[in-house]
Amino acid sequence: MSTAADRIRAALDEAPAYQPPQDEVKAPAILRTFRPIDLDGQPIPPRRYVIDLWLPLQCTTSLYGVPGVGKSYLAQAIGTAAAVGRHFLGQVPQAARVLHISTEDDLQELQRRQQAINAHFALSFRDLKNILWVPRGEMTEFLGTQERDGTLAMREPFTRLRQTVHEHKAQLIILDNIARLYGGDENNRVQVVGFLTALETLAMEMDAAVLLLGHPSKSSDFSGSTSWEGAVRSRWDLKRVADADEGEKITLARSKSNYAPLIDIKLKRLDNGVLVPDDPEVGVSGLSHAIDRRMREGNAQKAVLAALDALKSQKRATSHSPSARNFLPRVMLAAGLGEGFNKIEITRAMEALFARKAMLADQQLWRGGDRHWVAGIAAASWFSESAQEGVEAHDGEPVQAAEAPLAQVIDLNEHHQGHRQ
Repeated sequence: MSTAADRIRAALDEAPAYQPPQDEVKAPAILRTFRPIDLDGQPIPPRRYVIDLWLPLQCTTSLYGVPGVGKSYLAQAIGTAAAVGRHFLGQVPQAARVLHISTEDDLQELQRRQQAINAHFALSFRDLKNILWVPRGEMTEFLGTQERDGTLAMREPFTRLRQTVHEHKAQLIILDNIARLYGGDENNRVQVVGFLTALETLAMEMDAAVLLLGHPSKSSDFSGSTSWEGAVRSRWDLKRVADADEGEKITLARSKSNYAPLIDIKLKRLDNGVLVPDDPEVGVSGLSHAIDRRMREGNAQKAVLAALDALKSQKRATSHSPSARNFLPRVMLAAGLGEGFNKIEITRAMEALFARKAMLADQQLWRGGDRHWVAGIAAASWFSESAQEGVEAHDGEPVQAAEAPLAQVIDLNEHHQGHRQ
């Protein structure tokens, strides 16, 4: 004798399987694809950066260094340069909005550091409208934590971070540091990749760059799975090197970059603690992909030759000696003839022109009021002009060519004439 339960089971077994209405059946979504042939004739978009060649947009860059080496100070200086559009490490194409998450430093410490950074950049706090700080105590939970099944889940703090980034329209997101923001297993490849993918997705959504700070392990430049390196587009390493003669030496290495050459630069720590490039040229001509170094050096040489012409027309003699009051780079800058180049660049350009016999030192230029010759730097092209056109000084006597055979200056004459045209 069947029971009610048996009858129900039998009825269910005999019932036809559910068939959804045709309009409810959806084909699986396919991947969005692009056809290279459609790009024929289209301009190639340049790579874009917050800091040229250092901080690519829509990517995560990691910065590693041992505790106390200056990572947080450097990151705050980078954020400042980005916010006000100042050159630092490389060119800053345009000012960017910056969101700086500091899990280890409170507001007072950020303020103290900023005061020192402001002094370096000649800024005041009124100039920092593009910066937002989230100091220690505001974000006390991990952005992502491990699930029971071993995967990583991004938590409510990440949602708050994402909303803050969108609200501020941040283009540079500084996250200091991994140990206080990542709650997963640092040796678990799947979890690490999931965390970094979430950050890169945020960067792509906002067309921003993420700078993620971390500590290295005792055995490698970064702590945990190799995916901490593999899943980011670029990685920097800040290192302290002891030197018996020079004392503390600090280097910043671009140890990994998918889009730029690998290099390392020397930094120096100022008395107020700020880390800045040891070579000021790094912050001026920098490493910009937009201005090829060789082209810039050539333009600097053109600027020196043009300045020399202008100073000659004013009867102002210059010297090649750095200790002289009329040292050419010093006179150029004082006269507003530097064309945007700094003293180091002008000096190098001058030395290159001397090496090419394009300029000559200690030449007789013209007679002064006392009828004595005034000596100084002369462009080699002046001598060919003198021979061809009879270039004369203010008292009617020609410029003297003590040791400038024309055969030595043919190439540079063409270079110089091209600039003047």
